[in-house]
Amino acid sequence: MLLPQNIVAVVTDNDGNDARDVQQRYSRYTAQPNISVHVGEDATYKTLEPQLFKVNGLTDLNAVLGQSHRTDTALLDYMSKHKTDCALAIFESDQTVTMPSYITEAIDAVS
Repeated sequence: MLLPQNIVAVVTDNDGNDARDVQQRYSRYTAQPNISVHVGEDATYKTLEPQLFKVNGLTDLNAVLGQSHRTDTALLDYMSKHKTDCALAIFESDQTVTMPSYITEAIDAVS
């Protein structure tokens, strides 16, 4: 049960939809002052993997993930097929990984 004092920040993919449409889908919940929904603004970057790629680039993500992909498409394909491995590599990395702004906004909302 959600208690009134709980702060909830929902992070979701845009799945190619306009961020406003995604926000609207959850408006029933975000009408509550303690609930917020955070979604990537650019609909051409549909999921977390391309959103991460957008803010970090090929060279940095290859280094973090221990990969040597030569093209954006190849790295994104790898990331999409190895989501858990990529998440763990990012978590365990000593290198700085920039998070998309909607992720940091969600973290700030609950901090």
